[in-house]
Amino acid sequence: MKYVEAFNSLGYNIESPRQDWSAISQSGVCLSLWRIELRMKDGASWLDTRLHCKPYEYWGAKPGSLKRRVHLSWAVFDFSNAIDVVIVNGIPGEGYDDAHPWNIGERGASWRITSFEAETGHFSAEARRI
Repeated sequence: MKYVEAFNSLGYNIESPRQDWSAISQSGVCLSLWRIELRMKDGASWLDTRLHCKPYEYWGAKPGSLKRRVHLSWAVFDFSNAIDVVIVNGIPGEGYDDAHPWNIGERGASWRITSFEAETGHFSAEARRI
């Protein structure tokens, strides 16, 4: 599935497909996560940008990061840390092969933000069984 199509299937509109890493709607926040950066923790998918992603200097000032910080704030303060997720196959900064919406019903787990640093945009998130 294409990147924008994956977001659309979850009810989100990507304004700038080449720059946006996240989207917001009246019902929530959706983040794109690279499959290559995901790890397993206690049998569930997990991501921490400090540990699993390229260094902050590489992504911290990019437009996608700046917009994602705003969206993460919404997730934390307005949606009780809940997020929707699109899993992206490929290599960050080089391109993607395809993208897949995280279907909570099929996977039996939903994603939550577990930490967020507004100043830098660093965050961690994990899939939790429902």
